[in-house]
Amino acid sequence: MKGGGAWLKSDFDLQFAGNPFTTFSETRNGWTIGVGGEYAFLDWLSGFIEYDYYRFRNSTGNFGCTVVGCPAAILPINIDTNVNVIKAGLNLRFGPGARW
Repeated sequence: MKGGGAWLKSDFDLQFAGNPFTTFSETRNGWTIGVGGEYAFLDWLSGFIEYDYYRFRNSTGNFGCTVVGCPAAILPINIDTNVNVIKAGLNLRFGPGARW
């Protein structure tokens, strides 16, 4: 089991009728927790599986139109990010006497 802090850098672009709005960029902090396991099949080969959950703070991005022909409004958009990650793989050990 593991846990800790996490950071996320995001860039957002929004379009209206094919016209770009301004780009909103931010870095958010959050937390992570995970659990996993590993099994040794042979002295030189093991397999693992791991699940991680990331939760980042909510924020509001303010997008405004930058081209002629689109509404001249500021659009506040709520941004909520939760990430679920499953990893699986094999580990190989090389060299003489490679053992766990």
